[in-house]
Amino acid sequence: MQVEMHKFFKIILLSLLGLFILLGLLFLVSLFNSPEQVTHSTTDDKTPVWSPDSKKIAFVSNRSGNNNIWIMLLEDKSVIQLTSSTGSDWFPTWSPDGNKIAFQSNRGGNLDIWVIPATGGVAKQLTQNPNPDITPAWSPDGKKIAFASLRSGNWDIWVIPASGGDAIQITTDLSDDKFPAWSPDGSKIAFASLRSGNWDIWIVPASGGKAVRLTANSAVDDVPTWSPDGKKIAFRSIRNRKSAIWVISLDNRSVFQLTMGKGFDWFPSWSPDGKKIIFQSDRKGNEDIWLVPSPSLLYSVSLKVKKLINFSRWIFHEAAEEVLGRELD
Repeated sequence: MQVEMHKFFKIILLSLLGLFILLGLLFLVSLFNSPEQVTHSTTDDKTPVWSPDSKKIAFVSNRSGNNNIWIMLLEDKSVIQLTSSTGSDWFPTWSPDGNKIAFQSNRGGNLDIWVIPATGGVAKQLTQNPNPDITPAWSPDGKKIAFASLRSGNWDIWVIPASGGDAIQITTDLSDDKFPAWSPDGSKIAFASLRSGNWDIWIVPASGGKAVRLTANSAVDDVPTWSPDGKKIAFRSIRNRKSAIWVISLDNRSVFQLTMGKGFDWFPSWSPDGKKIIFQSDRKGNEDIWLVPSPSLLYSVSLKVKKLINFSRWIFHEAAEEVLGRELD
């Protein structure tokens, strides 16, 4: 019996040693992935998006008095004001060639989609429906812009030619659908929907059709953004009563919390090289733009830790069953 107990405790100690090593690695990677503050304005900076060349971000700021679109050059953190409307401009999205930016604005008296040269100039109104059109997303081929609209009676996803024309309704559910995001190959659109009775992430073919539910949590999941390789989607979730950025893997539906700590984190945007995510957060008091590097590294380490935890539990139960002749709960 003493020999068996010795083997039992040896197995447990080895499994715990491996677990502590991986937990230490996760802690070190977490330190490396501590969010970096990008903007330091005394006003609010929100809804950031990367430029296609990774050198700039467009975002919304009220630093000029009302909400306008601004651009930051990441090399020296200098900013320029792109729009100067007396209305409210929100949710910028870059054209794939980086030459234009679409955004929502009420400058015409109604919420519509507008387009402006990325270097500044005259903005042109793209949608002209009496119902609100919001949160534009430019297609990867540059030919279309998806957006959410109330023109069908509830919020649905619509697509319009980037050059203007008639909009096509993509989703037709009686519940609200918002925040469209194109897949990198342009074949699918991810969006947030209330059709399950709760805000979750769904995916629909870009031409319309049957939507597939991606997340199924009781918390709010919204604002999806695809990784450049199309294998993951980052999104905002209010799980555990904390608004944070999460990542879901499309192959096995495993989820991972990317941002931690205090503050309200929202509106993630994946960098074109897939190594960084920017988001807005009030963790320092007012809304600013923050950056998290290497989400894929932290994600992969966390999955290994979870696997080792499950393996350690299995070893403990098997060893206890063999030595003590019963199953531990």
